[in-house]
Amino acid sequence: MPENTLNIIMNISKPTWARGFSGSKRYVWRLIFALIFIGLLVLSRVDWRPLPDRVAGKAEASDGDSLRIGRHRIRLFGIDAPELVQTCERAGWAWACGRTARQHLLARLISGSETACDVRKRDRYGRLLAVCSAGAPELNRAMVRKGMAVSFAGLYRSEEAAARHAKSGLWAAEYERPADLHSRRPRR
Repeated sequence: MPENTLNIIMNISKPTWARGFSGSKRYVWRLIFALIFIGLLVLSRVDWRPLPDRVAGKAEASDGDSLRIGRHRIRLFGIDAPELVQTCERAGWAWACGRTARQHLLARLISGSETACDVRKRDRYGRLLAVCSAGAPELNRAMVRKGMAVSFAGLYRSEEAAARHAKSGLWAAEYERPADLHSRRPRR
């Protein structure tokens, strides 16, 4: 096959924009397109939804530190409660401490009142991180004070110390800290 015919065939298989470029120019264009692709991929992972300052309404407890108000999924900021299915040991008996924490949040703290949450930020799962109250009590603080959750990042350190001293809730049992449980659980 003549060399000229081979060049024509090679050029047909190239996209129009790449015909006539030398090898180093093609490398530069591939690099540019790769960077654009990576940039678009990163931008697609950013949560562009506006962050509300406050969310209020009838709340439903998902577990001891998470609620739903309308379409908003909310995690109580600064606390960590047992997972819903988590059990603890109290006086040699298994105790459904995760369910108890959820029930405490639902029945004793929210109890049909309108719940208002001041939003701080979003977590990596897209949930709103907020400080919430239903009527008078701040839910976050009350959960730690009653021993149904632990202080996360030291925000409710004095309430946790008081609950530990009084052996309230989790402090009357042997339990695995929720953060330790999360670190052992395989990611989905």
